[in-house]
Amino acid sequence: LSRRCPLPLLYYHLPSVTRAQVTPKTIHALRRDGLIAGIKDSSGSAAFLARVLSLSADDETFRVFLGGSHYLLGGASMGAHGVISTIGNLIPRLERHVVEAVRDGKLPEARKWQGRIHELQELLGLDTGANPVVIVKTALDKWGKIDIVIANAGILRDRAFHNIEEED
Repeated sequence: LSRRCPLPLLYYHLPSVTRAQVTPKTIHALRRDGLIAGIKDSSGSAAFLARVLSLSADDETFRVFLGGSHYLLGGASMGAHGVISTIGNLIPRLERHVVEAVRDGKLPEARKWQGRIHELQELLGLDTGANPVVIVKTALDKWGKIDIVIANAGILRDRAFHNIEEED
């Protein structure tokens, strides 16, 4: 797939849903062989993240993203490049503030912004670690229906969200 795709590919590591635990050495081999340009790590494992970061330290083009805001402060402190998360779709500046504060060596400020992210996650019920299936089931149990679900990963291509056609 990566040899045919004109775009760089990220490996999406989501073992809680896929039940497949890839090793950092496998990620390293995929990176070394030019098959992936980065990883979105949703494992929540600091040990996994640290090992992936150490194995890719010699490659300035390889990107390591976190799959959740709940450990952004720790991940950014270890060297992750950013985060692809639910909160980022709602209020991206919160995550940006954490990453920038870590980058600038302002850890008390980064902790403050991380705390605001946690407050928002609690308010939205995102602090349970639930996967999207659980979130949908919870909404159905609570309200009996869901009027719309937006799964925007990958559909934007080169268009802004507000320019998406209804059929998309």
